[in-house]
Amino acid sequence: MDNVKELFKQHYFFVIGAFVSIVVFLATYKIPFFWDAISKSERATWFFEHHFSQWVIPTELNSGHPPLWTLLLAFSWTLFGRTLLVSRALLLLLNLAVVYQMQLLVKKYSDNEIPKYAYLLLLIEPTYLAQSTILNNDVLLLLMCFLAFNNIFKNRVIYSLALTGILFCNLRGILFFGGFVLFDVLVQIFGWIKVKNYKKSIYALVVPLLCFGTFLVYQYHQLGWVFKSPSKNWSDQRELVGVFQLLKNGISLVWVFADFGRFLFWILALLSGVVCIQKKIQINVKIKRLILFWICLLVCNVTMIFSSNPIGHRYFMFLYLIGLLITLHLIFTVFSTKKAKLASFSIGILLISGHFWIYPETISQGWDSSLAYLNYFEVKEKMCHYVLEQNLPVTEVGTKTRNPSVYIAYLRNEEQETYTYCSKISEVEYFVHSNIENSTKDEEIAILHNQWVLLQEYQKGGVFIRLYQAPKLN
Repeated sequence: MDNVKELFKQHYFFVIGAFVSIVVFLATYKIPFFWDAISKSERATWFFEHHFSQWVIPTELNSGHPPLWTLLLAFSWTLFGRTLLVSRALLLLLNLAVVYQMQLLVKKYSDNEIPKYAYLLLLIEPTYLAQSTILNNDVLLLLMCFLAFNNIFKNRVIYSLALTGILFCNLRGILFFGGFVLFDVLVQIFGWIKVKNYKKSIYALVVPLLCFGTFLVYQYHQLGWVFKSPSKNWSDQRELVGVFQLLKNGISLVWVFADFGRFLFWILALLSGVVCIQKKIQINVKIKRLILFWICLLVCNVTMIFSSNPIGHRYFMFLYLIGLLITLHLIFTVFSTKKAKLASFSIGILLISGHFWIYPETISQGWDSSLAYLNYFEVKEKMCHYVLEQNLPVTEVGTKTRNPSVYIAYLRNEEQETYTYCSKISEVEYFVHSNIENSTKDEEIAILHNQWVLLQEYQKGGVFIRLYQAPKLN
């Protein structure tokens, strides 16, 4: 019994994190591919059905991102079957690996002044917790970031492999790679780390670039383009924006960092930093290093505002978690233990509340960045049954909500009619509208409310889905 207690004491974070991951798996193993994960299912399906005939997918399905996650999905299907359960099991393994790497980070930066339970706040960060339930590539990218940071000055071979993984997870990995390189160089310039072998240090950065460069050459040879897809689905992304859009992107960036209750720990971190400067309170070197690392990542990722690609909450998930860890250290350094515990408790309450934040339907929401999205699938099924019961012509039922076939969303080989995606609501007689999507324009929502006839509505936990009929012309 004493050995078990000691083992739990040493690995409490991983044990609790693994428990959370398993509970999440059991609660979501029937949840289909959702939002951007839908395109990952389509791409993995192409690899699977074409037996990996090439290592990039055709242009019409390709947004430009490297295919590491979709290849992993397709490989797992080849070995164990193309099912939702296999996909979820793969995600569970990644979640467990992330929790383990988080434990290594917590142990490395642990402080006796900070209660152990305070570190568990990392496990309830809304965007991280939501992404741990979604079959997208961001959990894989998060894993590679943690793996890289935990080994940056410990094992340069693993560090190099992790950087390679970062580059192959997503094009945003280029920005994270830049942040790691910047931090790597600055730490050595400041003399915070003594480098014994500069060649080995440089090789750790060169090898990922060579691997990624080789892949880009291969993709260009196969498709004739890299980075910016000529496909009509993504051709308007990754363009340089003008001043007005740049300002909007900047506001969006601030918004996603503050959303779902995160604003409190950023405010507390800033206040604590100001107090440290004013009172000349010393922060240990490890935390200074962690702050520098966060700044390097932020500097590189902020460049995203110059692109026409919409700013998403999940893009900065790693920054939220590192920032939360920094905040815990700062508040327990600056404030009394009682006040610091109250602050950490308040952070936890707000982060949990983030999963219940539902904005008005005219405000875009990061539906893949809180667990609120889980309420969608039940009301969607009810609406599907209603449309069938009313014998409505499916070709006349339009929507702007992503509505893939069950073959792509649930990986089931069944026949199912899907609603017609329409660019304008005037194109169809019936329109299925849900606040789970951000595509319907404000003026169109007003027209639906004021002019169209509401035939049916289902709601759950703030998520709704409505069926409207176009007004009859006299």
